[in-house]
Amino acid sequence: MESKLLTKRPFGVASFRPYAATAVLIAALFFANACAPASSPPPTDAADVAIAHIASSDGEAWLEQHGADLAKDLTASEAERVAHAAVDHSSPAVRIYGIGLFFERVDEQKGAEAAATRILKGDDLTGMVWGWMHARPAEVADRRLALIRKEVQERLPNLAGDERTRAEKLLCEPPSSC
Repeated sequence: MESKLLTKRPFGVASFRPYAATAVLIAALFFANACAPASSPPPTDAADVAIAHIASSDGEAWLEQHGADLAKDLTASEAERVAHAAVDHSSPAVRIYGIGLFFERVDEQKGAEAAATRILKGDDLTGMVWGWMHARPAEVADRRLALIRKEVQERLPNLAGDERTRAEKLLCEPPSSC
């Protein structure tokens, strides 16, 4: 018994009917698209490129080489996207870059929020603060530290354990021995 999709040609050669071949082709294309792994679109702007590099295994090395130029070239909204990606990175150096990007290119209040979060989680931002104190007018460091302390103070009632200890240590003003 012969298939209804096949027709006999001269010399006994079987072939698909044209409409059957089209249906098979459409089904194959649909199946191939449905089963193909989803691929993300290529990066479209400098922020997307930077975020992709930061997320890669060489994110810290890439930032060491390109971070300063990147910070200058990003728009404020691009810088904010990159900063958000950086402050959650596994590398402390990348997180500090993200905090710095918030302070320098986005908004000091957002920088203070990010810095407070990282301090409460145990990151050491001493190098960043040292840079503010020695490379800027003194009021820059004082203003930024005041913003960070205010942010930590506002969070204090909801903190417990190590985060509370870190907050209390940050909020302790010399010469008292907290």
